[in-house]
Amino acid sequence: MVLDLFELMRNEGVHVDNVTFTAILLGCICEGFVDTGRGYFDRMSGAFDVMPRMEHYECMIELFGRHGRMGELEEFVNRMPFDATVPMWTRVFDWCREYGDSRLGEWAAKHLNESNPATIPVKFDVGNYSN
Repeated sequence: MVLDLFELMRNEGVHVDNVTFTAILLGCICEGFVDTGRGYFDRMSGAFDVMPRMEHYECMIELFGRHGRMGELEEFVNRMPFDATVPMWTRVFDWCREYGDSRLGEWAAKHLNESNPATIPVKFDVGNYSN
């Protein structure tokens, strides 16, 4: 639905903005359109002259994580033009628990502990969380 509205907006000459892309990415998260969401994210700045903002990066982390695309999630976080925030690392950590990815979960835990040293250290142990 949101993708149809986006195409209608473009056909009518309506200018798209960062809010438009947040809606597109959220729609892709809900519908499981991982590749479509990645395509829109990748074309935001070049084809639509909209610079990705923090919320777009958060959406991509959610998109990859929710649908178990852990390798793409890791690659995406590594290629972000800024350091991931504590909430971003928390989502990565949570998705690793959900999908039992101990290597990536330990990586996320390490970054969480480095990013937030004043809290109780986070330890990844898939055995305590697996379904």
